[in-house]
Amino acid sequence: MKFDRYNIIARFFPAVICSFPVIIFYYYFLSISLAEFLQAVGKIKWVGNISVSLLFIFLLSQIGRFVGKEIFEKQHFEDESKMPTTEFLMHSNNHYSDDYKKKIHKKILEDFDIRLSTKKEETDNELEARKRIGEAVSLIRDKVEKGRLVFQHNIEYGFVRNLIGGSLIAFFISLINIHFFSFIAPNQTPLIISIFIATIYLLLLIFNKPIILSYARLYAKVLFQEYMGES
Repeated sequence: MKFDRYNIIARFFPAVICSFPVIIFYYYFLSISLAEFLQAVGKIKWVGNISVSLLFIFLLSQIGRFVGKEIFEKQHFEDESKMPTTEFLMHSNNHYSDDYKKKIHKKILEDFDIRLSTKKEETDNELEARKRIGEAVSLIRDKVEKGRLVFQHNIEYGFVRNLIGGSLIAFFISLINIHFFSFIAPNQTPLIISIFIATIYLLLLIFNKPIILSYARLYAKVLFQEYMGES
């Protein structure tokens, strides 16, 4: 994992948050004190070897990203064809005024020689209209990717998507912990902690759609704002 700002915040941090059930299981099953447990959380060293810990976090970050993209993102946006960055430029969408969309379409034509579909063409072939917008948006991203606000919102969207993806795995591990500390090795403290964090992961999963949509829309708005604001 390359340790730039995006990877640290959008991939590494969600993986750490979603690793808590594993930390709980390891330390409480081995009867380590609460103080040592909290210290271990802070140092991310639950197996006594930082390289192994980082390897586990890297693996979890990849799983969380995969689940976030392949399950949640595709479920809501149909493989990006219905991302807000596409929806906002559709004639049938009323987020932007017709006049502002015409200005965006014109700038795309001038910058990339891509002519987006007219209203009639969009009605006749919506899939083609979405493909054209998707191609244009990918070029817009390349053009303004270094923009401060665009980059920040891209990080925020990546963080919530990967956190929700990792939460699916973390929730099931928490359920295993609840069963384990209830019936196999009864221990009230890790049981309560496991129930608490399982609830948090479950809430993220229940409300995943409005959370992801909200951050995706914010990213799209800032992307077009910075694109149209370019000289």
